[in-house]
Amino acid sequence: MDILWEENVLEIKYFLDVNKFWRKILALPERVLPYTFYRYIIYVCKRIKLFGKELPYQDEYFLKWRPFSKEKYCIIRLEYPLYAHFAAARGYIFAAEYAKQRQMYPLMILQYQSELKNRNLCGENIWEIVFRQKKIQDIKNRNATILVSKVEPFGEMYLSRTCIDINNDLTDKYIHAKEENWRSYYKNAFKYAKKYWGFERHIIYESNKMFSDMFKNSGNILGVALRENFSNEYYKSIKNMDVKRVYKRHPQGPDINEILEIVADCLNRWDCNKIFVATIYKDSIKKFEERFPNRVVYCERERISILEKLDQINRRKKFIDENFSSNQEWRSQSCRTAKEYAVETILLSKCTYLIGAKSGQTIAALTLNGGRYKDIRVLEDKRQIERY
Repeated sequence: MDILWEENVLEIKYFLDVNKFWRKILALPERVLPYTFYRYIIYVCKRIKLFGKELPYQDEYFLKWRPFSKEKYCIIRLEYPLYAHFAAARGYIFAAEYAKQRQMYPLMILQYQSELKNRNLCGENIWEIVFRQKKIQDIKNRNATILVSKVEPFGEMYLSRTCIDINNDLTDKYIHAKEENWRSYYKNAFKYAKKYWGFERHIIYESNKMFSDMFKNSGNILGVALRENFSNEYYKSIKNMDVKRVYKRHPQGPDINEILEIVADCLNRWDCNKIFVATIYKDSIKKFEERFPNRVVYCERERISILEKLDQINRRKKFIDENFSSNQEWRSQSCRTAKEYAVETILLSKCTYLIGAKSGQTIAALTLNGGRYKDIRVLEDKRQIERY
């Protein structure tokens, strides 16, 4: 039996060694060839294998292949509203660094599924509602190689060195909401945000104007970034099972009444004169004004009640309704909401102190602030979702 066991071990070892050898051989072209040339070979091989059938819209492809041009672009594609602006922005930092290291200029496309399916790169790009970048139409007319990423490429487009620099971890490709060593962490993260989060001029103008109007001569301002959708109270009220499954993969923070107590405690300890509340729900504004009269400031923006929002999502069949992209009223409203959300986030980053639920907005505010807050409080996530 011992001899047989040893023979089996040797066979397994030989098989693993052979597999390792072939993996090294197959990886060799990627290491020795220019990156875009290597990806073009893969693209051509896929097209040949499909025998004239259309490449799935989710796959990587080349819009242009110009092997003798020094200009190279990488268009990174994400689906909206599966990714909102700051969820996309967090991942874009890592993907853009990956593209730059491979001598490609990165650009972001955040589009509805219908436009992604049609490969309509010059269609409505939701990213550009908030962030400034080169126009896709302009680079299409240039003598340049243009690589278009697969849809949602963040799982592959990152560098270990970026992960180590930000998170001291080879594979952690997220910026997090954290309190441990937060000053140095967000100071470091901010150097990447400066490179890749260039806000549109109207967003900067609006945020500066509101800052002057609301925060002037106000002393210490406590910013509060709410995410009521991520509370236990909200989750229990969801009847739509598809929506419930999606929310289960996101943080679960305190309910609004618990947050009010946390704010009251921090308000006294930090000696703040005003509270800037960031929320899309009018119920929350009302509760803050009742608890802290004459101390609450907020952006004038479109708001709904939590019950109205719950009614909307409980009437859907799925978390993301396929009719979204064809509903012009919904698209216009989403555009307005995105602008308001961006302005609100920039204002949060300008506050003296911050209390935030774990969310893309809190992470963006912390990153844009660059570790300059006097103090912060990140609210507990009972689910302990690692990507936040």
